[in-house]
Amino acid sequence: SMPDPEETAEIEFQLERFRDALNELPEVCRHAFLLRWIKGMTYDEIAAHLGIHKRTVERHVVRAFEHCYNHRERFRR
Repeated sequence: SMPDPEETAEIEFQLERFRDALNELPEVCRHAFLLRWIKGMTYDEIAAHLGIHKRTVERHVVRAFEHCYNHRERFRR
């Protein structure tokens, strides 16, 4: 069954807040996070793609996750 309009609105609100939190991050940090969790790329693949060291990719992904986690209260109305 389809989600009700209230549930849909809540999900859209949460996604927008998540997007806001990601947009507060430096571009390379955000990009590494999205490549990892949206595209499913490995740290090695991301490092090659961005031209940075694998360890730097790992730090960026962790930083982005922590930032979003620390701002999770924003995702609730």
